Amino acid sequence: ISFGFGLIGVGVMLFGLIPFLTDEGFSRSTAALMVTAMSIPAVVAKPIWGWVIDFVQPKLAAAAGFATSAIAIVVILLGAKVGSVPGVTIGALLMGLGYGGTIPIQEVIWATYFGRRHLGAVRGVAMPFALILGAGGPLVVQFYFDRVGNYDGAFLAIAASWALGAALILTARKPARRGQAPRDG
Repeated sequence: ISFGFGLIGVGVMLFGLIPFLTDEGFSRSTAALMVTAMSIPAVVAKPIWGWVIDFVQPKLAAAAGFATSAIAIVVILLGAKVGSVPGVTIGALLMGLGYGGTIPIQEVIWATYFGRRHLGAVRGVAMPFALILGAGGPLVVQFYFDRVGNYDGAFLAIAASWALGAALILTARKPARRGQAPRDG
């Protein structure tokens, strides 16, 4: 569920950032550059997050990534409202950094909590939920835009979904084997 809430924001930002920024008065080329500014750190951050989870609990790394993304969307929203290209750029870079580790961290958490032997079954149960949320996010945001005429509330809701994802992952406990009490990971 936690990673599902995180995935909502990734799709929304990849599909909605350009329309949002052009509606806020930025040129299409600047808006497209911001998607690139998000994507490059997302790629570069993957090995960094992989290194981080060797030293901290994976759920702490996941929560940090989700929280970074939540903060990033607020920075993007505020930067856009004042017409600040540097502000939006900082938000986009933070966004990429935040969601860049999602996949490697997710895999480590699933393997740590459920074992590698059951990873396929866990993915089979969890991924449809996450993908439905991720695919539905842009549709809901566009529906919101069609009704309200701006992206502000929808983007704040996406930031809240990332914050909720961070809170949920922090409360996640390893499942107990039969006859054992649950342990935290």
